[in-house]
Amino acid sequence: MLARHRRVGCPRLRALLAPLLALALASCASPPPPPQQPAAAVPLPPPPPPPATPTVLRANWAFHATESMCNAVASSRAASLTIVVRPEGMVRLELSLPRPPPARPTAHFAGPAGQWAVAGAASNHGQAVFLLPRNEQSLGRLLILLSGGTLALDGAEPALPVLALPESGPAGREWFDCAKRSVTGA
Repeated sequence: MLARHRRVGCPRLRALLAPLLALALASCASPPPPPQQPAAAVPLPPPPPPPATPTVLRANWAFHATESMCNAVASSRAASLTIVVRPEGMVRLELSLPRPPPARPTAHFAGPAGQWAVAGAASNHGQAVFLLPRNEQSLGRLLILLSGGTLALDGAEPALPVLALPESGPAGREWFDCAKRSVTGA
């Protein structure tokens, strides 16, 4: 009978002890961490300044042609592009700017007739020199150049000026005929 009484009494005792046990266990647990304060905002560094817009130098063409050389010069007050085509050797483009070019400049030309790029070298005279092979592709580049556009060098900081070339007109077409004869021999 005593055993029976314990079975009957156990659920009541459990009901009384369960909340006390939960309370005792809760008091032993570590308190929850305090709510985290948001970290102080670290100010972002200011954005870099926009790249400097290069100065645009407007050039005018002049042409000179003989049996031994076809020479074109596009010049502004502070810069010039000289193109020399001879019956032998490479087609030579020399770009003179107000500051010396980088050691390994790349010329980028863009105009309504097309665009192209060519790698070159700096000369001892502070010019960027670009040598083109004597072929149809080089003649095509010259024809695009004579159609007008902009010629810029990359690789210099701050940026070097851009040479704005006008369309060369009838004098440029006559000069191109000279250059074509020098390259093709026809």
